Amino acid sequence: MYSAYLFHLDGMIYLGHTLLPRVAEIGALLWAASRRTIFLSNTPSRTRQQYAMELTALNIPTSAKHIMNASFVLVP
Repeated sequence: MYSAYLFHLDGMIYLGHTLLPRVAEIGALLWAASRRTIFLSNTPSRTRQQYAMELTALNIPTSAKHIMNASFVLVP
């Protein structure tokens, strides 16, 4: 098992506004094992906080510090 896991959001975690099958189950296993999870998006149109709120609404409790998107990477 790795100490950290990276997941692309659209198409890997959710599709549209629907959580993909087994994502919550896999996430629960990783968090129970204290594994760091980072969620990635190449879409700069939403803030890290907006992504965190969306994931939390989909029963994946997440804070903005676990989100990396295009605007976060590009802004110094």
